[in-house]
Amino acid sequence: MYAQEEAQALADQVHQWESAVLQSQQNLNNIVDIFNVAKVQGCVETSFAAINSLGRIYSALWTKGLLSRNKDSDDAAQEKVGDWLRSNYTMYTELLRGMLGSKEAPLQVGALRLLVQMLQKEGHGIQQTTNVYS
Repeated sequence: MYAQEEAQALADQVHQWESAVLQSQQNLNNIVDIFNVAKVQGCVETSFAAINSLGRIYSALWTKGLLSRNKDSDDAAQEKVGDWLRSNYTMYTELLRGMLGSKEAPLQVGALRLLVQMLQKEGHGIQQTTNVYS
């Protein structure tokens, strides 16, 4: 269990990491740090802050097209980053699905809301790259 001050400091750190990721792709490794906070048992507030931060990050990445596969890309480094992001995104959605079984109702509701939001972003991202429904 975290003390209130520790939990607040960790939540503040999560928001700083999130801001850094949203400002520059050079900070994508912060996703791992936020993910580790989200997985911590015992502090609903910090887990909730972390899953919401990751939701905003992945929403932005879908919007920018960084999670979509690009068959026409010749940039091997960018493809490697995309593969890494998609792998982490999969771990994130698995974490959210696991939280649906949490004893904490706020985590259950938050996880469900984020899963639906991610499904919408993913569907929109797929639509953008394939132009099937245009």
